[in-house]
Amino acid sequence: MPKDARTPTKFVRISAVVLFVILCIYAAVSVAGLGRFGTSVAGNVMKNYLLQGNVFAITAFAGMSVKIVMTFPLLIFLVAKLCFSYSA
Repeated sequence: MPKDARTPTKFVRISAVVLFVILCIYAAVSVAGLGRFGTSVAGNVMKNYLLQGNVFAITAFAGMSVKIVMTFPLLIFLVAKLCFSYSA
């Protein structure tokens, strides 16, 4: 890897671009939820969809469930590792 590939300036620039992309994604989902459900949109847009017979809503709920189940152990392991490294 070139010596100048990792610099604080480049890190800040990449972080700003990534945060802007995430902001755009959240804004698009917010506008789509408002357009689809009007002012009765729930804080969690997924709660506005009925699960009976809606394959796309069921798939989205299942995907979110898998994501939560798979991410939780990673976060707990990281916290435990940090706690034990500082306590020793």
